[in-house]
Amino acid sequence: MARGSADFDAQALRTLRRRTLFDGCRLSAAEVAERLGTSKSRVLAYESGRSVPEPRRIVQLAEIFKVHPRELAAQPNPLGLPNLIDLRDLRIQAGLTMAQAADRIGVSRSGYAEIEHNALLPVRDDGAVRLELARVLGVRPGVVDQALLLHPAAVARQRRLTDHLQEIFERTHHAGVPGVVDAEDRVLLEIAPLLQRPPQTACRLVKGEVDRYWTLLHERARMEVDLAYAPSAAAGRRLAVQKERLDTAVAQAAPTSARNLTRFLSQALNVRQWRILGVLSEHGSEGVPPSLAAYHVQEHQTDTRALFDRRYLVATMRGETATLALSHSGAKHIHQHLARYARLYPRVRIANPPFGLRFSGGRLTPDVSAERAASVWNALLQQASAAHQEAGSAQGM
Repeated sequence: MARGSADFDAQALRTLRRRTLFDGCRLSAAEVAERLGTSKSRVLAYESGRSVPEPRRIVQLAEIFKVHPRELAAQPNPLGLPNLIDLRDLRIQAGLTMAQAADRIGVSRSGYAEIEHNALLPVRDDGAVRLELARVLGVRPGVVDQALLLHPAAVARQRRLTDHLQEIFERTHHAGVPGVVDAEDRVLLEIAPLLQRPPQTACRLVKGEVDRYWTLLHERARMEVDLAYAPSAAAGRRLAVQKERLDTAVAQAAPTSARNLTRFLSQALNVRQWRILGVLSEHGSEGVPPSLAAYHVQEHQTDTRALFDRRYLVATMRGETATLALSHSGAKHIHQHLARYARLYPRVRIANPPFGLRFSGGRLTPDVSAERAASVWNALLQQASAAHQEAGSAQGM
């Protein structure tokens, strides 16, 4: 195997050198080596696959041939299936060392090593690290999500979580034995570190999954009765199909809960951001009063900006004044994850659906273009700064 075997395509380098013309001529291996500041034999080793260039060399090669570093990555396999997304390969394609990636994302080098080697984001991450990682690597956030979820370490954790949830779910099948989970439960104490949450928080989250499983069992039991007393053969066939679907859902309940819970926690807002989203949800499509928007921008700028970057809120205009409002994406996030957030942050209450509107018919503030959003956001910053200065002047009088 080539030294430093990253996702580098030697054939792509050979093709670029032979097809790219400079002043009507192709570059020789020696000329490429001269521009890189290395030897001809090293360039030939890159092209033969006997050696893999370091991240900075990949960037230099891409600059020589005027392509993105990703053009030098391995191509999809002959069946057309994408290669497994790997954070290390994405970093190398971006031309970064681990130290450079850590510095640009704003985490320690050991923290970045945990992300790349074990697919573990910082425990207190509020989604900002994931977004910064996508920006630094030059990919969409969804690509980073996929790389984290498909990481071998993450897959192993999810399998252990599935086994633990299955053990808890099986308790509900025994008559007279409630499927109760408490913070001292042996299985729960093994689940908590997998979720990177304290036992009390993990307990609340797991109870939510047990409640969903109970609901499935109740629906299936009711369906069995309906099927037994079907009024006609046609009705019986329809009910049999529905029961088969419920049987599948019950059988797959543990892996489904493990997958959904893992994904939710990897992207969950922190408690301050969730509280801000709740405030916006109470004020409808017109947005919060400008004074309240200025307060959030001034006092909670980092969290408000994180929600803004994730498109969960929009900066909009109310007459001549800029304000904040819940976006379609923000309302959808509340609607999809309200039950889990209620267990993650039990002291923060948010109504569902947001401000009494339904997604199909209610009017929500539409998501706007990035340029327009940035312009209004800057106006909000100016308003917040002016309000802060006025408050300071009033106190000094």
